[in-house]
Amino acid sequence: MSFLNQLKSQASANFPPDPQRIEKRLADGSVKHERIKLRHPEKNTLLAVKFDYITGSRGSVKISADHEAAKLSFRVADASGFDVLQPSWPAPQVQTDTLDELAKIIVAQSNLSG
Repeated sequence: MSFLNQLKSQASANFPPDPQRIEKRLADGSVKHERIKLRHPEKNTLLAVKFDYITGSRGSVKISADHEAAKLSFRVADASGFDVLQPSWPAPQVQTDTLDELAKIIVAQSNLSG
């Protein structure tokens, strides 16, 4: 099973040429972004440049059965950013509540710990 995951991200830099490097990398990757100049409230001097953007990644869920050990292993990739969760449970424990928790992982509302 695969799904599309969108993650709000940001990067900031305060010394040239770092802001230009960040903006070039975002542009090279065709990532739509917003450039925000952060200024000192009294002096109006430039403190940093912040880039807000949304990254999209393709997430996936893979379930493997270990018949000899009677276990189910789940591999959940990129469900809440760029991460991989690999919980494993005895097969009899994988009931509706476990599958509900897996669904929560996919929509980024989980408390699951492998």
